[in-house]
Amino acid sequence: MIRESDNNFTQIAERLGFSSIHYFSRTFTQLMGMTPSQYANSVKAMIGPDKI
Repeated sequence: MIRESDNNFTQIAERLGFSSIHYFSRTFTQLMGMTPSQYANSVKAMIGPDKI
């Protein structure tokens, strides 16, 4: 959802059923080894600025 939508992290957390953005962020970080923001930035870096 982070890669494929324009929703912010709060909206994504709500859509996935998390009770708070903090719980979503903590869970995401534990699973992915980086914060949602770090992940979003890494995806943007891979895609390149001309594709966004």
